Amino acid sequence: SYAVTRYTYGQMRYNSASRLLDEISFDNLEATHLIEGGMGSPGRAKIQGNFHIKKVERYTEPAIDPALFRPNHPSEIREGQRVLHLKFGEGKVENIDGGIQNRIATIIFEKVGAERKRIALKFAKLQILD
Repeated sequence: SYAVTRYTYGQMRYNSASRLLDEISFDNLEATHLIEGGMGSPGRAKIQGNFHIKKVERYTEPAIDPALFRPNHPSEIREGQRVLHLKFGEGKVENIDGGIQNRIATIIFEKVGAERKRIALKFAKLQILD
């Protein structure tokens, strides 16, 4: 849950939103209504109400034949490249963060509704397509 303010040890605390909220794709949610302002957020609009998750097709079978899949070494993966993942299919590397040992790639996969996925390159098996 998310509470803008709460009392902790007898003092009012203003809480920030969870970092995980940034990973939610709002394209997959439907809000019931929008409210304007209020005591906790003057001049700001916020979404309130019941959220319903839109039906998104999920693919459980491999995107390609695993026997034909040849993953590249994680150090070869670069921003802007088109890559192939066994489960998620083809995607484009949008961004790479982290150090040499902890590189995290943000990849937009077409087969899962153009959804962004953050994947640790040392664990992901990706084949470079171009």
